[in-house]
Amino acid sequence: MPPKASWASSEGQSSSNPAGRPPGGILFDVGHLCRYVDLSEPPETFQLKVKPMGFVTLALVGTFVLLALGLVVWADVACQNFLNQFITDHLGATNYYYRLYTNNITPGTATVLTDFTEASFTGYAAVQGNTITWTTAVLAAHVATSTGTAILFNNTGATAQTVYGVYVTDGATATKLWFAERDAAAPVSIPAGGSYVYIPNQQFKSIN
Repeated sequence: MPPKASWASSEGQSSSNPAGRPPGGILFDVGHLCRYVDLSEPPETFQLKVKPMGFVTLALVGTFVLLALGLVVWADVACQNFLNQFITDHLGATNYYYRLYTNNITPGTATVLTDFTEASFTGYAAVQGNTITWTTAVLAAHVATSTGTAILFNNTGATAQTVYGVYVTDGATATKLWFAERDAAAPVSIPAGGSYVYIPNQQFKSIN
């Protein structure tokens, strides 16, 4: 049975209906930590100690709203369906540009667009996403995976060029970073007259 709501005054008196409190307030007892909230006063932010879940910060703006958030679950099939839709709506769009980068960087969660130095050798050009054909996503070990047709980055110059991987952005003039992949064999040398071959791939994993 949940604990009975009560209020303890500074004099040590306890009451389930404390006197002297203006109407419109809220009285609650969570883990035996009591607090009376007067909604006639300006909004405030406070902390409740909730056992054993730690601290929850609630904001009062005119009314008191308590939200209990559940865990959003991505089932395996949901990842598969979402990846297929992501391919249709995004990866195959003209505003996805695949680019080579030439600086020694390993992409991570804190990586930003300006971390990359784009290739500029003779014959190089970014590749638009609508030139790629993607497979239907397949599931294995909670991971939905799809691969695209190979794309080529040509080096038509007279000297070899070194690259480290691929990064993907929005339009022809990049302003947003979408994702990136470092070549497992980086640094990779593209010989004069040769091409760098990249197999686009995407994975969505269920971790719940």
